[in-house]
Amino acid sequence: MNQDKKSKQGNKRDMETTELRKLQLCLTDMLVMFDEICKKESLTYYMFGGTLLGAVRHKGFIPWDNDVDVAMPRNDFEKLKRRISKHLPEHIEIQTYETDPACYSLLLRVRNMNTVCELEGSTFAGSKYNGAFIDVFPLDNASKESSIGNTVRSFLIRKVVKPLAVRSGENNRENKSIKQKLGNLIAGILPREKWCKLDDRIAKGFDNSSAPYCINLGSHYSHKKQVFLKDKLNPPAQAEFEGHMFNVPKDCHYVLKKFYGENYMKMPSMEERHMEDHVILKLEIGDEEK
Repeated sequence: MNQDKKSKQGNKRDMETTELRKLQLCLTDMLVMFDEICKKESLTYYMFGGTLLGAVRHKGFIPWDNDVDVAMPRNDFEKLKRRISKHLPEHIEIQTYETDPACYSLLLRVRNMNTVCELEGSTFAGSKYNGAFIDVFPLDNASKESSIGNTVRSFLIRKVVKPLAVRSGENNRENKSIKQKLGNLIAGILPREKWCKLDDRIAKGFDNSSAPYCINLGSHYSHKKQVFLKDKLNPPAQAEFEGHMFNVPKDCHYVLKKFYGENYMKMPSMEERHMEDHVILKLEIGDEEK
């Protein structure tokens, strides 16, 4: 490889690293705001997934990560949806299937509308909401760690209702096979919001607050990795993340081991980092948002 080509590749990596860091700092500011709102409203949340791993392993973002994940017990999640708007500055908005006809997800996104942030696999086609975001996942009740009920709920949400919600909002639906024709026909029975409400009802189907477990059915990862003993989450502990203290599960080791296995503290090799899942398609952040 000649020197000019090496130089160009190096400059591209430097630019990508700079853009990623700008996004991470913007997201940190949003997380500080989110934490303050939860404190004001006495709502429980925990850093989750890769954000939790970043807090424990790096005291901040995983170096190649470009989003923030938090989770909340369902009751607190519903309270947040009702109460958060009164605390938000004008440039921060909430994206759910109730506020955005293009959205078909169970989660809630806190969006910075003064930015543009399009990530690989994280954009709802046709949505006006395209700012940097925090993903907030609801944790629903579950009677057991492993059960037919958990599997059925997950299957209905991921394989039946959510695909119908996606199809119901498409203007130009594929209509080639018998399966596609049938799917389009069924999807057209209800508008997208109705399918999403059905997803919500399925997720909340086991509505027993005394159940010992909780489950995250809003993630694209396997539900089997996301069933947790409530006693391992509560009361929340605190961990450092980008120079601030935020809520984490009481037993971080228990949660991270379920997500990533016993060796979660070991840095993965370059091949294992799944960089293709962290591609920034478009990023615009003004100086005031740094």
